[in-house]
Amino acid sequence: YDGNDGLLSALRALRPGDLVTVSVSGAGERWAEAEYGLSGLYPLLRNGEIVSSLPAGANPRTAIGVRADGSAVFYTIDGRQAGWSVGASYAQTAQRLQELGCVSAAALDGGGSTALGATLPGSSVFTVLNRPSGGGERRVNNCVLLVAPVDATILEGGYYPSAETQVVLTGADLRLTAAPYDASGAPSAGTDPSWAAEGGVLTADGLSAVYTAGAVPGSYPIATAGGSLTVRVTDTLSSLTVRREGSASALSSLTLEPGAGVDLTAAGAWYNLPVAMEDGDVTWTADEAVGTIDGTGRFTAVDHNASGVITAAAGGRTVTVKVTVTTGLPFDGVARDDWFFDVVRYAVERGLMNGVTPTEFSPQSPATRGMIMTILARRAGADTSGGSPWYQPGMDWAVAAGVSDGSEPEANITREQLAAMLYRLAESPAADTGLLADWPDASDIHGWTDFPQAMAWAVEAGIIGGADGMLNPRDPATRAEAAAILVRFCEKYPA
Repeated sequence: YDGNDGLLSALRALRPGDLVTVSVSGAGERWAEAEYGLSGLYPLLRNGEIVSSLPAGANPRTAIGVRADGSAVFYTIDGRQAGWSVGASYAQTAQRLQELGCVSAAALDGGGSTALGATLPGSSVFTVLNRPSGGGERRVNNCVLLVAPVDATILEGGYYPSAETQVVLTGADLRLTAAPYDASGAPSAGTDPSWAAEGGVLTADGLSAVYTAGAVPGSYPIATAGGSLTVRVTDTLSSLTVRREGSASALSSLTLEPGAGVDLTAAGAWYNLPVAMEDGDVTWTADEAVGTIDGTGRFTAVDHNASGVITAAAGGRTVTVKVTVTTGLPFDGVARDDWFFDVVRYAVERGLMNGVTPTEFSPQSPATRGMIMTILARRAGADTSGGSPWYQPGMDWAVAAGVSDGSEPEANITREQLAAMLYRLAESPAADTGLLADWPDASDIHGWTDFPQAMAWAVEAGIIGGADGMLNPRDPATRAEAAAILVRFCEKYPA
């Protein structure tokens, strides 16, 4: 508008289908050669100087600059993405274009529509080269396309080198490929290229090569006939993250079962740019209390409950991962490969048994008569809390239920005594004592009241088994053995 009422009225009078002729004139002769025009939001550079009073605020930006020789610079910077790019202000964008040699520059629309792509030499696929904050493809009102006729001679042909990243840790390997292209930039057959590199050792194998960075940080060129790229060698990382092999998520803690193994890998970044490095470039350590880790990041947990850390160090950065090794039970003395693990878990999860302390089950300690009476009372739904002594409520229940006479509650319980309590709880089913003849130590079973019937019933029902062909009826039952016997009883006689 600019105060021109006549021009404003003419624009408002336009209707679809009207033919409009626009003439442009200026002090320079270049205007006569112009074929296209594109407006911008703000001028950034005039005569090599940054335009003053540009709006503040960091965002993704798109800009075009022109150098004194007439060559153009197409510039984008990402933003609005934590951990990747915060963007730039208009003044910062102008400063960058000035650094790139531009004398005139303008900002186009930015934000989520900021995108720059190319069909690179040796490729037939158009690829977006930046990371738009708008997320993938986005429709826009206009864009600038640089195109050439099919089979146009615009290049001399050669090899276009590329790498997974252009930052590599000192001593680490960077893998490269070279794409052969013809005079139009299209893919061509090509022969094996010649490679050249500085700042490290390059091992070539046809169109592929491995660049092993040297010990001196800096920027170094890697070139092929017709193309080159600059590689940054660094001995300092801005960040280091640990991940499970094959996962993209950073790992701060790790929970494993005893004896389990996991493959870990570490990834480094240099000012948010990925750094080429491998597991061998990382120093791995682990607390002995939780397990071992080798030089490739393979961690193997101990076979019991434990906690500690794994540490990864590279490029001046150290990161720790908290490790918890757990059987699913809070007890240190119960390992997953113990024969009694499943029965102890069953008994604990159902509230039948507790540990002797919050962290110790003491599976080889003898069970007492008061302990078993309390367990059976809990199974029946009785309240066993608040007793003095602690076993008194369970003992009272056992006497009332006819399970025990309540004698010697602090004494260790024998296998036959445990069988007798369970036999009475099962309402004394019929039992064939003749089955006991197959056991060499059957005569050790006391003849008191229902002990022979109880042992015969327990053996026939699979609730009590032998050890090395013996019943051992008078041996004290350990807490682990008691758990196993109780679990078998509960499975056969649900509460």
